[in-house]
Amino acid sequence: MIRLERDVKVHTFEAEATVAVGRNRPEFLAVARLAADLQRPLDGGTVAQELLGGLPAQTGWRVIDRCLALGLLERQAKQGPAKLSESGARALAQGAVLVPEEGIWRFYLIDDPLIDLPLVHVVRLEASNAREERDLLNQAKTRGENRPSLGAPAPGSLAQETLLKRFLTSVVHGRGFEVRDLAPRGEPGPSGSLRLSLEWSPKSAPQLVLQGRLPMTEERAQADVDLQAGTPIECGAISYEEVWRTLVSAARRVPIEELAQWQSTTQRHLLPVSLDASLPEAARRTMQMDLESPSTRIGRLGQFNPARLRGVDLVPRSEADAQAWAEWLQWDALDRYVTPTGLLEKARQVTARFSYHRPHLPDPKALLARALRTPLESRSRFLLAPSDLGLWS
Repeated sequence: MIRLERDVKVHTFEAEATVAVGRNRPEFLAVARLAADLQRPLDGGTVAQELLGGLPAQTGWRVIDRCLALGLLERQAKQGPAKLSESGARALAQGAVLVPEEGIWRFYLIDDPLIDLPLVHVVRLEASNAREERDLLNQAKTRGENRPSLGAPAPGSLAQETLLKRFLTSVVHGRGFEVRDLAPRGEPGPSGSLRLSLEWSPKSAPQLVLQGRLPMTEERAQADVDLQAGTPIECGAISYEEVWRTLVSAARRVPIEELAQWQSTTQRHLLPVSLDASLPEAARRTMQMDLESPSTRIGRLGQFNPARLRGVDLVPRSEADAQAWAEWLQWDALDRYVTPTGLLEKARQVTARFSYHRPHLPDPKALLARALRTPLESRSRFLLAPSDLGLWS
């Protein structure tokens, strides 16, 4: 699995707004549930009969009007029965009704290509300075004075119309909210950061995880964030294979085109390497190694911190590398006294590990000759001792 990480800045902006937030309103959820169960538009009589103990139909219509205002129901005409809306279905799923509230709100924004919608959380400010600001504005308006400036314009990521009246989900508690109306100006608030992680397996969609803490209000200094946010839209433009090749190329300075060619030929994720001093003995034996990729930019996904790839499969880069590697493995495998029959079996085991090359290993006589030339090598004794005892005859 690939795990990519980076820290993302969280900026806040405070402004007057009307925001609908999830509230526990079982009386209205009951109406939405009735519409879902009946699977047809509701009229006042049905609501009164089923939920209000047989009160007049006019009372049922007033309840429907309230549910329409809350977005739980919808109707095509100005009057008449109303059916369950998309917002109503979401309310049933979450067990909360979006209730609009006016006030001064703090909006939490993340500008990052992996965050599909930049507005990730809202919190209402009830601090005394917020109320005093509203009082000053109302007093100036009463005296007929020009309305004083409310400060800076709302940032572009917040002011975009696509965020208004759109169902959004908080990264803090996972509940939904909607911004119904927003003043054009306000004030920047405190900033913070979160750790963004992208976890990606070869046969599954990437999953975005956000973790850390956000600055909150005076009553609550910080809020913990630990959220699996699903698959970012931007990831649809790039494959796991492309990400893997980018990281491996950065780690070992192997051309991406060469990695792509090996993948195309073998249908595997392989790193071609030469047998030189930079290849550790453990990697030679297992034909695998862990890679440390430096901080790397991956296309439109952005720049990531150094990453670690575990258990990357290795393959000889050329026939010459395969030949040298197989001979090294054959000699390295000598860990006990052996006869020609045992050497032939080890040779078959070694050559079987090279699926994409055809190395030709030295025969037992050539190995014995090498041991005679280098009698002080630690592994030479595993050949010389049986030979001296006449076990090679």
